[in-house]
Amino acid sequence: MTTLKTPERLGKYRIDGILGQGAMGTVYRGYDIAIDRAVALKTIHSHLLEAEDVDEYVRRFQQEARAAARCDHPNIVTIYDVGVEDETPFMAMELVEGRSLKSCLARNERFRAEDAAAIMLQILAGLQYAHAHGVVHRDIKPPNIMVLLSGTAKLTDFGVARIDSTQATQIGAVLGTPAYMSPEQLLGRAVTAASDLYAVAVVLTELVSGIRPQPGGAQAIVARLRIGDPVKLPAAFLDLLERGLRDSPAARFASAAEMAAAIEHSLDERTALDLMSGLAPCKADDPTSLGELPPRPGPDAAFSWAPEVLATIERELSEYIGPLAKLLVRKHARGAKDVDALSGALAAQIADAGDRERFLRRFRDIDTDPGVSSGSHFGGARAASPGTGTGSGGTAAPADPPTLEPIARRALEERLADYVGPMARMLIRTSLKEATTLDDLHARLARAIPDDDQRRAFLRSLQRN
Repeated sequence: MTTLKTPERLGKYRIDGILGQGAMGTVYRGYDIAIDRAVALKTIHSHLLEAEDVDEYVRRFQQEARAAARCDHPNIVTIYDVGVEDETPFMAMELVEGRSLKSCLARNERFRAEDAAAIMLQILAGLQYAHAHGVVHRDIKPPNIMVLLSGTAKLTDFGVARIDSTQATQIGAVLGTPAYMSPEQLLGRAVTAASDLYAVAVVLTELVSGIRPQPGGAQAIVARLRIGDPVKLPAAFLDLLERGLRDSPAARFASAAEMAAAIEHSLDERTALDLMSGLAPCKADDPTSLGELPPRPGPDAAFSWAPEVLATIERELSEYIGPLAKLLVRKHARGAKDVDALSGALAAQIADAGDRERFLRRFRDIDTDPGVSSGSHFGGARAASPGTGTGSGGTAAPADPPTLEPIARRALEERLADYVGPMARMLIRTSLKEATTLDDLHARLARAIPDDDQRRAFLRSLQRN
């Protein structure tokens, strides 16, 4: 590989180091001084500009920028800027602090079904958005899926994406990675959203089995999984893998959202809730117990934390990590024996160091007077829950949980899915069990939307109906 001198700048960006280097180009850690933002800078090697295929490299580079720019979604790496410096094309993009699934698999790490599903549900949310905006990725594979420290998964590298209504990528050109390609893509036929979903099924199969697929060989791996080799998995989970890997595009899932729903329903509800909790990215339990579910905790398994305080912590944490906050708080509250343990465990889920410190400062402001309830390490903050009130005689009886007619529930799910993707159905199902009024339900769902502007837009859309 040619050793290239690291530039000091690319356009307005300062170069702070090298993140990675490959045959096509180098990715630098950069810094935008004007707006105080770290970025990743992807370039094409300048020596390639003299090669015969330079036009193809540059075209694919520009294609990636256009495709990714269409996809402004939390589970897709954001493109900020594109430019040329000293005849070197570069792309400024979101700096993702995490690991690729390729690096996890290279260390022979495997995933429980719920861990793998948690990652791929997020990728499906990003793909649903991309497909809705006319972008087919065409190269879904472990190196192009990043998992942040918080558990957030992001799809990257749209270098061979196809944008509907353009002729930039000709039908018949076989671009992508063969082991993850659908049959139609391997044959150079038209590639559609169904081809991306086939690749998702291949990646999901690899994550849970630990077996590297061969071109067209993922179905054989599922056949092995059917007999518990090398790991036992729920039958419904294997059913969805088989459907995703069918040869005919029409026989697969109709959309990324439909595939996500199948994943959710392939695992029991407790596991489905656990798979949204951020996990420990790129880690798995003892391989001999993969796929086995731990006993369901009883109602008294958790410490008796004051519910109002936990709700306050959930709201604070959701500002930094979104809809995973509630489940993470519940998960870590069960094992935390004091305030410092809980705050440290939750802060570790926040990728950005500045956000982590802000969360810890706000955490310390929560009333933590001990002894309010047996075994509690939090107290205070005994605010009435939404939808309840107190009178002179004491606390009012809680209201009955709200009910939704099927049509209204479906409409609410579709509206929420615009902001949180395939997790909408599950969030509504769980929130209905806890909400006291319809307004309380809406507020709980809104807290699952990490972006303030999007949260307000969601609530405004509900008020108009």
